[in-house]
Amino acid sequence: MALMNQMMQDVIAAGYKYGTGGFIFEENTDSINMAIKYIERISGKKAEPDSEYAVFETTLK
Repeated sequence: MALMNQMMQDVIAAGYKYGTGGFIFEENTDSINMAIKYIERISGKKAEPDSEYAVFETTLK
């Protein structure tokens, strides 16, 4: 929590208005919910996922 709080304070102090967080698998709802909860608590702004990713596997030649 302290690390997330410091990160958010640094981001806010730098004047950023938008950003992209780390990758969390869609199935990991506990991690997603925790990140959204703390970002909203620290920043006072509603956080919502804004990107979707797909993973493709293949054999490299």
